[in-house]
Amino acid sequence: MRLVVRACLIAVGLFLLVASAASASDGVWAWGYNSAGEAGNGTFASPASQGAVVGAGGAGVFMAATPAGSSTVAAGPLHSLAIDPNGNVWAWGSNTSGELGTGSTSFTLATTPLEVVAGAQGGGTYLSHITAVAAGGPGGSGSFSLALDSSGNVWAWGDNSVGELGDGTTASSSVPVQVNRPAGTIVAIAAGGQFGIALDSSGHVWTWGSNSNGQLGSTKPSVGSGAFDASPVEVTNRAGTPMAGFAGIAAGFTSAVAVDTSQNVWAWGDNSDGELGQGSTGGTFNFATAVRLPSGAQLGGVTAVAAGAYHDLALQSGAVLSWGSDASGQVGNGSTGSSVTNPTAVSGPLGTGGVTQIAGGLDDSYAVTSDGTEWAWGDDTFNELGDGKATEEDAPVQVGALPTPVDALGTGCCALHALAAAQSPPSAITGAGSGSTVTGITLNGTVNPNGANVSDCHFDYGTTTSYGSRAPCAQSPGAGTSAVPVSAVLAGLLPNTSYHFRLVSTNSAGTDYGADQTVVTAIPVPTVTAVSPSSGPAAGGTKVTITGSGLLFALGVKFATQSVSSITIVSNTQITTTSPAGSGTVDVTVTSSAGTSATSTADKFAYATPGPPQQGSSPPPPSPAGTSESFAGIVNPEGLATSAYFQYGLDSAFQPLTGAVTYTGATPSQFVGSDFTDHTVTATVTGLQPNSLYHYRLVTTNSSGTTFGPDATFTSGLAPPPPPPVRGKTTNLTPISGHVYVKVPHSTRFVLLTQAVQVPLGTTVDATSGTMWLEAARTAAASTYAAGEKAQFHAGSFVISQRRTAARVYLRLVGGALCPKPKAAHTASPTAAAKHPPPPPHKLIRKLWGSGHGQFTTQGADASASVQGTIWLTADYCDGTLVRVLRGVVTVRDFVHHRTVKVRAHHSYFAQRP
Repeated sequence: MRLVVRACLIAVGLFLLVASAASASDGVWAWGYNSAGEAGNGTFASPASQGAVVGAGGAGVFMAATPAGSSTVAAGPLHSLAIDPNGNVWAWGSNTSGELGTGSTSFTLATTPLEVVAGAQGGGTYLSHITAVAAGGPGGSGSFSLALDSSGNVWAWGDNSVGELGDGTTASSSVPVQVNRPAGTIVAIAAGGQFGIALDSSGHVWTWGSNSNGQLGSTKPSVGSGAFDASPVEVTNRAGTPMAGFAGIAAGFTSAVAVDTSQNVWAWGDNSDGELGQGSTGGTFNFATAVRLPSGAQLGGVTAVAAGAYHDLALQSGAVLSWGSDASGQVGNGSTGSSVTNPTAVSGPLGTGGVTQIAGGLDDSYAVTSDGTEWAWGDDTFNELGDGKATEEDAPVQVGALPTPVDALGTGCCALHALAAAQSPPSAITGAGSGSTVTGITLNGTVNPNGANVSDCHFDYGTTTSYGSRAPCAQSPGAGTSAVPVSAVLAGLLPNTSYHFRLVSTNSAGTDYGADQTVVTAIPVPTVTAVSPSSGPAAGGTKVTITGSGLLFALGVKFATQSVSSITIVSNTQITTTSPAGSGTVDVTVTSSAGTSATSTADKFAYATPGPPQQGSSPPPPSPAGTSESFAGIVNPEGLATSAYFQYGLDSAFQPLTGAVTYTGATPSQFVGSDFTDHTVTATVTGLQPNSLYHYRLVTTNSSGTTFGPDATFTSGLAPPPPPPVRGKTTNLTPISGHVYVKVPHSTRFVLLTQAVQVPLGTTVDATSGTMWLEAARTAAASTYAAGEKAQFHAGSFVISQRRTAARVYLRLVGGALCPKPKAAHTASPTAAAKHPPPPPHKLIRKLWGSGHGQFTTQGADASASVQGTIWLTADYCDGTLVRVLRGVVTVRDFVHHRTVKVRAHHSYFAQRP
């Protein structure tokens, strides 16, 4: 709240009123002379120290609305006026002439505020819609009051002996009467010793009342003792022509001062103390005349003027100038005594800049600086300077013990007191919430900026009075003096939840918090987006999970028209229940106090008869991961307890040595369920043969039968490459073409060689239908074959061996049927010979081709062939072992004849049995 205060000082006594935003009570303050209760503190103690004006009846602090620079508080000789936030007027102090406007003069003093009645304004009990007040009079009896309403009308009450009320009569009134309205709308008022002054919206100035010293500023009425005009007359120039272009006015005891829109200063009336700024004292001017600088030039560059009883002030570029009577140091130029007849700068920093407001009293002057502090100089007999010294000052001193910041000042020529205004925080009123939805609400309120720009406007909100969240106002309250509606739209709230909120607004004077209010968000209409399982037996009893929204407030569930017996609310998106008996496919709906969910394809539940399990389409297996694989399938138990597993096995093309077994393995059986819902069944197998074609299928079983899924295939992935072979322990085998099978020691079955693998020594290799690489560990020392022991082998079967202390790898031929040895001649009978004829003399039993580099020995039944790099053949016959060399040199050991021979390219050696 902001409050502008006017001051008027007279010889009877003084006091000062201040409106403040800094104090916790935030009201009107007063100090100085208080013999008639004009300080409003409930006492007649005088002089009064700085203190708050108490409310009507003595309770609380009187509050006043105060737009910056306006006259919403005024001080007369012995009475005070203030406007409350509703535009009503309150008065306190002396009432000898009805200046308090209460409709009565039966009492003479009021130490606390009383409300001014409507009088001729009508429309209610009390005077209303008031925007400015002023108080004047010569002191004692003869005081009067003025008020300006929002329509530009002026109202007056109190003494009217010389036409001070401006209604065309001299009848005093204890209730407001209307000043005869001149042409134009009035925008400002002031009150002098026994005259009033008003400024209209066209820049014309009007005056009424006493004209004893030409203070009406018009050449039309008479001037002199007892002269007056009871209706407004227009201020003129020396030629009697009405003047225009005025922007501000102030009234002294018997003189007036004004500033025009070009910032030039004019004055009229009594000049006994040089208050008209003419460079001399004496004489009267009943027309507007220019205020002069010592150079003779008209005073210009002025933005505001003020008047004491017999001196004036002007504000020029933030600096204070003053002239007129200086009997008590009120000019403030550092001296006391003689009158100052031309404008002069006030001593100290106030004379150089930084001032925002000025005011004058009987023998005192006041100023407010940009930091909101107040300064005073002049007479201090009754603590009117507020510094507690009771000593007059001829230069500014700071007023102490005041709430800050002070924002505006005003003057009244006819009293011995002054008034000042201070800024107030905005007024925040929290309204009711509106537009409630499931997740949103609109918060409402009003903010009165009280004349200062609102820098922050927001709503605090939350589920408790601790709030925790804030939302900015959608509207800017600005810096006016009227309540501005504001709102904020909230979103993302919880449904059916009570929220607390309050309005908060801040200006440069402080922050105001509106009262706490509550609002409740709406309950949503439920929706159903899924029913699981989506089927069940006709007898009911299926536990069903319903997914959707707004389910937290569910009151019931129906399957078609059948209500369920109970529901369990899990969350706002899920509830569970048990299906009732039914038939066919039905909609499942949820009901809350907000309504019933709409039907859709997502809320279906199918009643069905139990039967054998059904399989849905299964997703293909993912990319194989080496020797492991994951299977997935879809199973509907069809209302009976169902189990499932996967069968799998190598394709027949990958196991010629063991027959065409399609499914040789199975995953563990797992329980699926007993409802009518599709379930995904998964399983993982490991230890697969790499890079091989496998078959698999899903098998499901319940009491109604077994269902076999369709056969599907996949190819296992490649295993990581084997590490280098270890001498005396392992060798590496890699398929090249055809089919090569291997059987590791202690195994009973051959497996197809599908990629490079590492096998232990003692492994049997069947390369009769394919070709493969065999890589053995390198030699311990560098040799011709430092790249490794590696060779190709095909067309035979063999067992691999290697000593740990040597690099040579031995490949012993196996397979086939060796020829039986002939029996001794003396044991053979003709009959036996006929039954068992001798074998062919040169029948091939087994063979092995080799090609490559490294130390390899292929060992037949009767001879072995050792190589370091060549192409060679080792073959067992019934009558011996043949070694054939196509390239290089081969060392052959003849086991029959116990000798070793060298066989070169394109030659052969046959170790023949005896």
